[in-house]
This record gives sequence, C-alpha cells and structure tokens, in this order.
Amino acid sequence: MKLYIGADLVPTEANLTAYRSGDLSDVIDPSLTALLKSADCRIFNLECPLTEGGTPIEKCGPALRAPADAVNGLKALGADFVTLANNHILDYGEEGLADTRTALADAGIACAGAGEGVHRSGVYKFTADGVTLGIYCCAEHEFSITAPDLPGAVPFDPADSLADVIGLKEICDRVVVLYHGGREMWQYPTPQLRARCHDLVKAGADLLICQHSHCIGCEEVVNGSTVVYGQGNFHFDLPDEQSDLWCTALLLEVNVTADSVSADPIPLRLEGHRLTLANDADAAAILDGWRMRSAALADGSYLKKYDEMLAENADYYLSCLSGNYFSGFIPRAINKLTGGRYKKRKLAHMYDREALLRLVNYMECETHREVLTEILRRSLHKSER
Repeated sequence: MKLYIGADLVPTEANLTAYRSGDLSDVIDPSLTALLKSADCRIFNLECPLTEGGTPIEKCGPALRAPADAVNGLKALGADFVTLANNHILDYGEEGLADTRTALADAGIACAGAGEGVHRSGVYKFTADGVTLGIYCCAEHEFSITAPDLPGAVPFDPADSLADVIGLKEICDRVVVLYHGGREMWQYPTPQLRARCHDLVKAGADLLICQHSHCIGCEEVVNGSTVVYGQGNFHFDLPDEQSDLWCTALLLEVNVTADSVSADPIPLRLEGHRLTLANDADAAAILDGWRMRSAALADGSYLKKYDEMLAENADYYLSCLSGNYFSGFIPRAINKLTGGRYKKRKLAHMYDREALLRLVNYMECETHREVLTEILRRSLHKSER
C-alpha cells in the first residue's frame, strides 16, 4: 500500500478560484498532481472549515475558512482522507464544522479528528492490498477542541489517546498517528512534545507525523517507528508569508506492508503562487537541512536551539502576563487615592478580551504552556542570583 501524506492545506484568496473550479493546473504543478495520483491513498490536514455560514468563535489568532465548493480542489488532488484535528477546524463554530463534514461526505472524501465530543471520532481505518491501516488524529488544546456539549477537534489526552492507539493496533496491521501540535515556525520538537510522541509510539504507532509547525522540521526513529516533527505546509499560500520556512515542505511517500511502514520525504516549494516539486538543487538543500536537524535531535545538541528559542520568546510571553504591574509604590498609591478606579482602568486596558483569550490559549495549549512554564522557571532562577 502506497500513501502520500501532505500537511496543512488551506484554500486562500490566492488560489480560491482554482479550488472552487477544481482546475488546479495554475496553482499546483501537474507533475505533482500526477505523482499524487500514483498512490493508493492521499491524506492531508484540512486546516480550515469549508463553509460560508457560521460565526467566528472567540479566540486569538485568525479565523480561517473557505467556501464549501473549494472541496472540488481537494477532489482534483485525489484526496481520499483528511484529518480535521487541528486548531482551526472550529473557527466558524458548530455550523462551520457541520458544513465541512457534509461537503467532504458529498465529495466522497473520508475524514476523522473532529466530532461530537468523543475521542473515537479521531479514529479511522481502511484496507488496501490486504493490509489494514489504522489512523489516529488528535490536536493540542487550542480553541478548536471538543467539549462535552460542543463538537470540535479531538484533543491529545495522555490516557484516552494512548488507549485509542492501543485499540487500533489490536485490530489493524499498522497504525499511523497524525498529531497536530508543536511550536509554529520552529524546526524542532520541544522536549515534552518529544516525550508525548515517544509515548504514542510505545502505544503502537508505526509512523507518527507532527503537523502544524508550518515549516520542515526533523525526524527520528524510536523503537523501530519513525517520528516526523514538522512537514511544513502542503498548500497554504499567504502573500505575507514568503519565507523559505513557510514556502518549503515535505510530502511523505509512505509504504505500508503487514510487516513494516516506511516514510520517504519528497521536497516541495511554493514558487510565487504555484506549488511544485522542488528542483534538484532546492531538494538537496532541503534534505541536507532535514538530515542536519535530525542529527542534532539524535545527539541532543538541539537543546541549545531550544534554549535560544526560549530566550528569543521570553519578552513576548512575559509581556502577556505583566503580573507585577501594580506592585510598585506609586501605582499602589494612585490606586488607593482613586478608590481602586486606577487599577480597574489599567486592568481593562492591559487585559482586554483579546488579551485574556490569548492567555487562556497559552495556558491550555500543551506547547505554549510548556514554553511559558520554562521561561518562568528560568526567570525565577535569574531573580535568585
């Protein structure tokens, strides 16, 4: 069984006409489309709802969507399955998610990873060439996550997710996990993300792919299973995002037998508004970087990059808290003289609804919380010196 697995796919203003018509020849090179169609199954992460209805939910960050007929572009790619377990699938609420599932069903495209508040909606399996493959889809905790009374994306849970993977392994020959999480625009896993992935491998994942970072990361082999930390985008064309990190990606060619799973990276590049297979020079450079980062992961030297990332983001994360703003003598005196009105006005200015939503996100999302906690710990150590 041969699969092609691509990462984040979002029809945008740059290519929406093509996706709606189903003629992608101007935005995706036909040689790439032909390659995709040579596989038994094509899998993508659909990073937005397909809807023209619904109301944007309260969240920090952009609310993404594309019209339901953009599914014609997914059909043109030959998409057989999409994961909906990501941080944008609930951007337009229950209606947006329901419209998405309907559009996919009408197009004959299977999906998993978002549903009615149960972890089982993250599970999908199919059989080809006499091999049964199970797929488990989950996402880190952001605003799209399901709740008991609200449909949404399936969250990673240390107990339920591992139990679902164990259950899939019992009824399938091989299991692939699509995990939506990690630090955006950073090419390594955080230590805790790496630990979570190792746990999923121990539970039975033969191949685990982390999506969401919007950049190519690295890989490692754990107990004979491959873990990929970041493929980059598949097709997410934003005019304001033209960096190499954003515009290069890996399509994974996955070969599955009853005895093994292998994943080989195929470099892609977004050139202007056209997604293509990378040329020989680009492909060599992309894969050299991939191997270099994978080696750094293996020998532990990536932790220096982790330290640098924490230092670079410390001011940003700490500015979101500003918990000691009123601890000085002058702010306390002014607050007392104004009967507390000064503090209320300042709090309203510092922590408006957007700021509060951002803090909720940083506290609930595993990777944001991990980074923030580590920054606070290191700040505490500095204050003790």
